[in-house]
Amino acid sequence: MFALVLADIKGPLPLPGLPPFVLSSLALLLVSILLIAFRRRNRSNDVEQNPPTSDTLEQLINDYRQGGLSKEALFCRLSDLLADGLVRPTGSARRTTDEILSALAADAGLSSEGFRSAEYLLKLCDQVKFARYQPSEQELQQVFTAAAMLLKQNVRDTP
Repeated sequence: MFALVLADIKGPLPLPGLPPFVLSSLALLLVSILLIAFRRRNRSNDVEQNPPTSDTLEQLINDYRQGGLSKEALFCRLSDLLADGLVRPTGSARRTTDEILSALAADAGLSSEGFRSAEYLLKLCDQVKFARYQPSEQELQQVFTAAAMLLKQNVRDTP
């Protein structure tokens, strides 16, 4: 009938060269490195595309009235302009409104009326940027007037 063959049980023969997990590990490592590099590049591009503006208030108002800026963009740039103009240490664009107001409160160069005006303007900018508040044209005119007075007062009081 059938011949019976007795043989040892052997596992699979080892492949010549590197084990398969080494190649998959290298592929995962490469993908991780590329992902990290891509994210860092995107973050640096975001910072370069939105630098703190050196616009003057008059330029912002003119750009808005000529239709070059939406209300949201106007208030974003106005917030940056106020933060840069009122807070002396640079880097104010990365600060929250509360941090900017705390720095203003600690600075003795701003009057209490100026502080209230800065608080109103910065919080209104936050409402427009984050809560999609749409100020009326009359409110816009008041904002422009208050911002101009605040920035002129701050420039005049600065040594």
